[in-house]
Amino acid sequence: MAVEPANVSDVNALIPAIESTQQRELGPQQVVADTLYGSDKNVLEAKALGVDLVAPALGKPKGDALGWRILS
Repeated sequence: MAVEPANVSDVNALIPAIESTQQRELGPQQVVADTLYGSDKNVLEAKALGVDLVAPALGKPKGDALGWRILS
């Protein structure tokens, strides 16, 4: 796994990190992340790897919604 400098976004680092841990048989079953990592793409790719991604949904919650997405 590579370390990015502080001025580079790591928005695309989640899936490679999951894959890296799985290759070493240390992969998580669930990842709790912040909004940056909660994209539909990351949720679906994590799910395809057998990992539940729990992250706040991007944008303002509507009504009484909590603004968190959990895909199991």
